[in-house]
Amino acid sequence: MVFLEELEKKQKNMEEILGDVHEEEMRMSDSKKEKKAEQRKRKLIEAAPEEDDL
Repeated sequence: MVFLEELEKKQKNMEEILGDVHEEEMRMSDSKKEKKAEQRKRKLIEAAPEEDDL
């Protein structure tokens, strides 16, 4: 019976760890998307004609 309880504790711990890892992956993904959006924004600003050129 003790062995079963230990397995249940380990499984619950692993599920919590996997949940934390998943959350971290989502944050990293969001961060990458934000960086790409910033890069695109900078490129558009750089490519836009300046007021003097109009």
